[in-house]
Amino acid sequence: MLGRVAGVASWRLGVLLVVMALAAALRSWGLLSGELVWHPDEIFMVVFPMNMLSGDLNPHVFTYPGFHFYLLAAIYGAKYLLYAAAGGESGLSEWVAGHYLWAPEAARATARWLSVFYSVATVAATGMLGGRLAEVRAMRRWQAITSTAGLLAASLAAVNVLLVRQAPLAGNDTPLAFWFVIATLASLRLLRVGALRDYVLAGALVGVCAAIKYPGASAAGGVVAVHLLAGRAFADRRVWAAGLVSIVTFLLLSPYTLLDVGTFRDHFLFQLQHAEEGRWNLHLGPFYQLTETLRHGAGLLAWLGWLIACGWVIWKRPAPHLVVLGATFAAYMAVSWGELVFARYVLSLVPLQLALVAESIVRSCRYLAGVGRLSHRFVVPAAVTIALILAIQPAYGAWHVARLQGTRDTRSEARAWIESNVPPGSTLCNFGGWAGDPQVNTFEDLWWRFKKFTGAYGEQDFMALRLADHRRPDASYYSYAVQTSNEDQAEGSISLIHRRECNHVILHEHPLPYSRIDTLLRRRLENEARPVVTFDPGRVQASTFDLMDAYYIPLAGWDLAAAGPRIEVWEIPQYRSRSTARNATTVLMEVMAAIARDAGNLTAAAVAYEAILELVPEESRALQGLAQLSVQQGDYERAIEQYNRARRERPRDASLLNNLAVSHRAVGHADTARTLWREALSLQDDHADAHYNLGTALYLDGESAQALPHLRRAVELAPDSAKYHSNAAAAHQAVGLPLQAVAFWQSAIRVDPSYVDAYFNMAFTFQYDLGDPESALRHWEMARELTPADADVIMHGAQALLDLGHMDAAASWLRTFLDRNPQHLRNRELEAALEKIRVAPG
Repeated sequence: MLGRVAGVASWRLGVLLVVMALAAALRSWGLLSGELVWHPDEIFMVVFPMNMLSGDLNPHVFTYPGFHFYLLAAIYGAKYLLYAAAGGESGLSEWVAGHYLWAPEAARATARWLSVFYSVATVAATGMLGGRLAEVRAMRRWQAITSTAGLLAASLAAVNVLLVRQAPLAGNDTPLAFWFVIATLASLRLLRVGALRDYVLAGALVGVCAAIKYPGASAAGGVVAVHLLAGRAFADRRVWAAGLVSIVTFLLLSPYTLLDVGTFRDHFLFQLQHAEEGRWNLHLGPFYQLTETLRHGAGLLAWLGWLIACGWVIWKRPAPHLVVLGATFAAYMAVSWGELVFARYVLSLVPLQLALVAESIVRSCRYLAGVGRLSHRFVVPAAVTIALILAIQPAYGAWHVARLQGTRDTRSEARAWIESNVPPGSTLCNFGGWAGDPQVNTFEDLWWRFKKFTGAYGEQDFMALRLADHRRPDASYYSYAVQTSNEDQAEGSISLIHRRECNHVILHEHPLPYSRIDTLLRRRLENEARPVVTFDPGRVQASTFDLMDAYYIPLAGWDLAAAGPRIEVWEIPQYRSRSTARNATTVLMEVMAAIARDAGNLTAAAVAYEAILELVPEESRALQGLAQLSVQQGDYERAIEQYNRARRERPRDASLLNNLAVSHRAVGHADTARTLWREALSLQDDHADAHYNLGTALYLDGESAQALPHLRRAVELAPDSAKYHSNAAAAHQAVGLPLQAVAFWQSAIRVDPSYVDAYFNMAFTFQYDLGDPESALRHWEMARELTPADADVIMHGAQALLDLGHMDAAASWLRTFLDRNPQHLRNRELEAALEKIRVAPG
């Protein structure tokens, strides 16, 4: 006869161990195989917590609250202490720099294993919730989780596609799922025990959920449901104490939401707007998560069983089940009110869904036994059989999710090929979208991490960067032509290929909107390139993906051979030999130079650029940097010489030609400057600065009609630049188009409401070109408010008042200015104007 352990049959403990082992295996397989590529959001689980080790605990970014970042920072800090205790040579800054720059995968792995731990714990918590629902009487934790309903709930959670799919990724959603089910268990306890301390505990757990992700605050739905079901008064101090404790807990675990409330408010409002608008113009509707995501996660049969169970709860209204349903509804509303509906958003609902399904199975079998349709000794076998049938579909899917997470991604295949066949330092034209790009080491990504590190640790830690640089692993670095600054060209651009002289082009396509290619690009490529290699994941069209997320693991449909998009690599023979001697060390020096320049330390910046040239003579970015320093110092002749040297390495760089043209213009070489700007535009017609500078030069040279198309194009390309609108307005005024000029000045003010030149010029145009002093006066008033010491504004404003017949008001304008600016150089002129008004007839 089998024995008992802690009052529980040993066979039940054995089943629980098997279930937990299965859950752990499915969730860790992708990490143990080492093939799971970076998800775009994971880098923040490395960077933000590492920043906190500098001593600044302010996240500065409030996309999420701070609690999970603090937990990761504590874990990373503990890892450093273990490293130091074991005799490690690096100081903290150097150790962080190494993980930040050269080995972020190590920190990512830590964050991922934490997520796996949370996910496995969620399986156990789901079993506990299922057991609590099945037995109204108080049970010990082991009795709840090893009850039949508890084991079935844990088993369904172990193979749930959503839980398995998200588990090995570093993020906030998996931790929230765990804490949400714990908070729901605390709410259930309030049905039996309504002491103040139990309300406080439930409130604290709501605060924990909110401190992990803002929608976690919806865990309060369970507490509210209990309070209403128990018939307790609205003014009951216990529920208000729970609410207060939840807020205090949130603030303790994410304190800078209060300490840096301005930044928090801005970021939080942006997140609300982002959630409302969604992305990719997808409108999936409020029931998408209900009918699609939750169905794919649990499987069709379990999903139908859940809907039936929800209907039964609404009909019969048992209190524990209504609490779970209340928490479920609150969480669903929190993540489905807007257009942004990631599949991972419903992760916190899944344990509640599965606990209800498991309890319903056991309850149904017991009901059949009670009415004589089933022998009591077959209740457990029948329940297990039904659960196994329900688990077949999600278990099959979970196994494939784990397989795909452990199989080499097409992006990994492409990366290996590139590193073996493309010279380091090459520029690659990466078309399709950032999420589907092969994850090669790029100078641009390295630059971003350098900047983030120095932003957190300051310039004083450059030495840490230098030491970490000497210990970096050997790696090949490349440059990607498409970055955040030119994402509009991600679908493909032949002109970008030639402008950046890409020796290879990478295309990727996939049903996810993160991978998209211009349909005409491939046809045009055939004339200039040759296909080299293709990496195909298989039948992606037969799979169902989360269209919102840049995650290439499907929700359903398992004919894929590998995750990732279909990737093609093309070679451009014309630029086959193009590469650069740029390396990670030169990128470090570039960052040091840029930071020094931004701080106004031009000497330190020049030293850094010269150090780059010692390592790589004629390195074009260093020469361009030195040229920019020369411009800042007013030495345009030297800047021209340096720009020309850089141009020999990058003859098709429109930005470099634009800067060179500006320097030529500054020393009076007007014709050369024009020629260079036109050459830049022949290479890149959408270069806003080149259009603006050429248009402005033509306007200043009295050729306003020729300036108009360039200034209009500049405004079209850079609509957020007030000065572009203002100069376009000036050119329109110069050719006798005052109404169009006014329209451009108005748009400049919409871009920058404090742009005083636009107010001045628009007022001037209304008053003297359009004969509308009333409209002019409104803008003179704004100009006076922005520049109260500008005598011209006062004189013209007073004239507008005179034109309107308001002599007293005109005198008041002048008198007020004189009273406020008794030492102004033009006071005599204004006093004379005031005297003329005083002696004027009438």
